[in-house]
Amino acid sequence: QPAWSQVVDGIRGGLGYPYRFFVLGRITMQVLKDIKASLMIKDKPGSNALLSSKSGPAAMLRAFLPKYTRAHVKARTAPEDYRKLLNTSLRVILSSILAEEPFAFEPYHEAIRGPDMDYYQWGNDFFRPMVKYRSSRVDGINHIEEIGHFLAHGENVMLIANHQTEADPQVLSILLGVEGHEGLAEQTIFVAGHKVTTDPLAVPFSKGRNLLSIYSKKYLDTFEGDELEAKNARNRATVAEVSRL
Repeated sequence: QPAWSQVVDGIRGGLGYPYRFFVLGRITMQVLKDIKASLMIKDKPGSNALLSSKSGPAAMLRAFLPKYTRAHVKARTAPEDYRKLLNTSLRVILSSILAEEPFAFEPYHEAIRGPDMDYYQWGNDFFRPMVKYRSSRVDGINHIEEIGHFLAHGENVMLIANHQTEADPQVLSILLGVEGHEGLAEQTIFVAGHKVTTDPLAVPFSKGRNLLSIYSKKYLDTFEGDELEAKNARNRATVAEVSRL
């Protein structure tokens, strides 16, 4: 986009910002009110205390929500699209926070794409408005065709990442999608440490990706005895899955 077009776009966006923030802010309050009144909250003993806690996942979610709303304001998300995505996102994340038992990831976890919920697509949609497209780029795009050639012939390709955030898988899908190559990210199998498979805030996003779950050596050093052996056994099972794949 030409620089002058970006300037005009920025001016227009700035003029409409207060109104969009008011509209999306009102939708946010409506969605929160509906969820608080829903059975998913009322039927859960202790849910109100957990969700009003000053620390932990619920507190992090409360602190994040205003920033997330602002991201949608800047992205100019249509109000009804925002309402639908926010409602789905809060219900999915709160269900994870309130779960009596954490979701059990297998050593090799395949992305959950339905029938009731496509976690892959939802995760991408959740992070999409937070990507700064104008200052983002994909280097090495010329290698995509070569990677596709290897995969078509039954080979594997290993991508070594400079890991930045827990949203890296979704960002990879989004940015490769801009270049017309989202399928590569969709097929990618990510190595996942225990945090993204146990943290209630991260679990829903991890459900939508193909994962090889492991316990890192640093984390293993905090355990002893039977628990240490159980986690080492899990790592061995993951290694066996790598050989199978």
